[in-house]
Amino acid sequence: MSRKNATLPYLFFLVSMLPATFPYPSQAGPPGRGKGPPPVVTVMPVTEKEVNLPDEYVGRVEAIQAVDLRARVEGYLEQVKFREGADVRAGDLLYLVEQAPYKAKVGEVRAKVAEAEAALKNARQYLQRLKAVRSGGVSATDVETAVNAELRANAALQEAGANLEQAEINLGYTTIKAPISGRIGRTTLTKGNLVGPGSGALARIVQLHPIRVVYSMSEYNLAGARNARQNRQRRRPGLPSCSHDPDTGRGHVRTPGPGGFRRQRSGPRNRNDRHSCRIQQFRWSPAARTICHGPGKM
Repeated sequence: MSRKNATLPYLFFLVSMLPATFPYPSQAGPPGRGKGPPPVVTVMPVTEKEVNLPDEYVGRVEAIQAVDLRARVEGYLEQVKFREGADVRAGDLLYLVEQAPYKAKVGEVRAKVAEAEAALKNARQYLQRLKAVRSGGVSATDVETAVNAELRANAALQEAGANLEQAEINLGYTTIKAPISGRIGRTTLTKGNLVGPGSGALARIVQLHPIRVVYSMSEYNLAGARNARQNRQRRRPGLPSCSHDPDTGRGHVRTPGPGGFRRQRSGPRNRNDRHSCRIQQFRWSPAARTICHGPGKM
């Protein structure tokens, strides 16, 4: 046997011993980072029962009360006392119209009131002097003239008092205050502009609480909702206001709940033989449904 053939068995032996001498690196991860436990899956029984499926409608959320602020008297706008988009309370000062002309008018009318009071006092004193004279010393015509003069003076005083009240009312109109609490919008006129009864709305206040949801429903569903309310199957949200159009067969429902859109659920609708199971936890997408739960609650 040649030397080449004699070394072949030794080469095969060495090659077979290499895996035992140099083991392959382990595929396992570092210590402490092994595979976690399997996920927990909850198995729940599916039962067959009667399920109430509510009807869903796309509605508009609106304020129950909304007020347009208007100027009652004419004058230049001196101050705007609010920030657009801010929340205001009833009685807050919002606009101030120039007051100087109206204050001057109040002073003028007060002077006329004082003049009328003096004239009435003089007429009464003259009448009393005539009555104090002995009978026969003064004619009946003079007495009647004095009585009429007193009546005219009294009427002039009442007229002056009414003019004073009107002047004070006009002075009060120079301060425009919030009649309700809510959120005020954009002002149409700014400081220095001439305002008056013909200027239109200066701003608008919408009530934030409570609000209501307005949505349309068919005549069939409207009748079903009324029947459910009468049978007390569902007490909320109720139907405080409904309007029906006989031409289209649809009605508008106002539910106490300003501009936005909501998906309104109303019901119940009975569907028999439905399979259901209880879900303990879930998540909505960003476009979540909003359900009205009654006055003041959304």
